[in-house]
Amino acid sequence: MRLALPRWTYSASLVAALPLLAGLTFANYQFALKAPGGNDLLPRWVAAQAWVSRGVSPYSPEVAVSAQRMMYGRVADARQGEDLAPFAYPFPAMIFFAPLGFLPYPVARAIWMTLLEMCLPLGALLAIRLARWKPPVRIAAILLLFSVLWFNGFRAILIGQFTVVEALLLTGAMAALDKRRDILAGVLVALSFAKPQVAFLFVLFSIVWAISLHRWKYLLSAALAGSGTFALSLIILPGWPVEWLRQLVANPRSTELGGLFAPQPSFLPFAVGVASGLALLIFTGWEWVRAWGRSGGWLVWTATFTLAVTQLALLRPGAAEVILLPGLVLVLATWDQRWGRRGRGAVISIAIALVLLPWLLLAGSLLGAAYRLWAYAALPVGLLLGLLWVRWWVTRGASLRLEDHSSDGLGGV
Repeated sequence: MRLALPRWTYSASLVAALPLLAGLTFANYQFALKAPGGNDLLPRWVAAQAWVSRGVSPYSPEVAVSAQRMMYGRVADARQGEDLAPFAYPFPAMIFFAPLGFLPYPVARAIWMTLLEMCLPLGALLAIRLARWKPPVRIAAILLLFSVLWFNGFRAILIGQFTVVEALLLTGAMAALDKRRDILAGVLVALSFAKPQVAFLFVLFSIVWAISLHRWKYLLSAALAGSGTFALSLIILPGWPVEWLRQLVANPRSTELGGLFAPQPSFLPFAVGVASGLALLIFTGWEWVRAWGRSGGWLVWTATFTLAVTQLALLRPGAAEVILLPGLVLVLATWDQRWGRRGRGAVISIAIALVLLPWLLLAGSLLGAAYRLWAYAALPVGLLLGLLWVRWWVTRGASLRLEDHSSDGLGGV
């Protein structure tokens, strides 16, 4: 039974949180002054600042050169593998970056860091709810703290990685679909195309799944929100799609596939990587077929599996590992629900290991080999195996409590 709190308590909590957020932002500002960086955010801020203050297209070569000079003190050398710092995002993504363009970079970076520090635990909280999990308060607190302190989350905050916002959009869309809030899900999915390489497989699955269940409201809202945003962007900056594509062609690093399809994977020969990637994508398609016409647990499991496949098969290491968080929480929820106290001990142990191990590898002498292996394979592969184990257990009759209100869940396999 849930405790019904008066509505005023939510407003009071928000007001009480404002000084904490202000203090956090001030601390981030001090950090930004003493530790220049945030190189994932910086090219986007330069592009936003050029557009909002001078009306210069964010795809202009002069904008990229300005970003390079801020990063390196000179024009970047592509032959040395240096980042050419293009804007690299579809113009509708400016809805997230344009407000920062009105601010000096240290202030913009501090506010952006605070936003990411809020998005990570919020995404973890949504993931806990998606797993139909009611962990003890101490476990929930550990997971919320873990979402910020594990290497992938902490690194994303330091460099200002937009994928944190992207992960929250996708997790929110998953939660909205699960609760049949289809209009909200459609809007969130439309916004997630700010970074299409991360959202693509998830959105494709959601379309297939929605068709199977006749969730036309979701499909219509996503189409209207997406087309409306695209049309408005063309009014504001006509011709941006051509400029964007021209920029991507001029900067191959922006369009190069990663993961198993990387031209030079660090742990597999190229042909083996491509063959493995294709096999994994085909298997994922089969999982979509298995989820046809099913909701509840099928949606949650297949969506989180799809995000894990996206990271392993298509994305460069360090690019988007935070999208693995919902699947990780799902596996940890299974341990808790299956093993009780021992499961909770395992949850805490895994959280500690995932916080410490990457940092130890980063600091160790085996950085070149061991850390690349971790970044490319260990985390996403381990999560894929964990998710497959979750489904295996559930299909043999154990309760993961993933069933929706109509009892149409994984337990019905």
